[in-house]
Amino acid sequence: MEWKEKLFLRTKNTIQGIEIYTGQFLWEFPLSSLGKGKDYSTDEEFDYEVEQFVGIYNNILWVYIERGGFIGLDIQTGELKHRILGIPRGIY
Repeated sequence: MEWKEKLFLRTKNTIQGIEIYTGQFLWEFPLSSLGKGKDYSTDEEFDYEVEQFVGIYNNILWVYIERGGFIGLDIQTGELKHRILGIPRGIY
């Protein structure tokens, strides 16, 4: 995802911020810092993965993570500012 001279990339295990014109590496957010997720139906643990970038609002990069959660990262530092976990099925 590109936004105001910054490029945001995802790998299986990380999200990275890079300065477009200089190629300077700005930050990296390891998804492992979120800990393990837990499948509510089987109790199996899993590593989080990026499903897709949602967008940027108020300098927060919103990312949809696997199995129904969102994280919000500061676009300047990569610091985790918001974490919204998925709601397990059957709980409404």
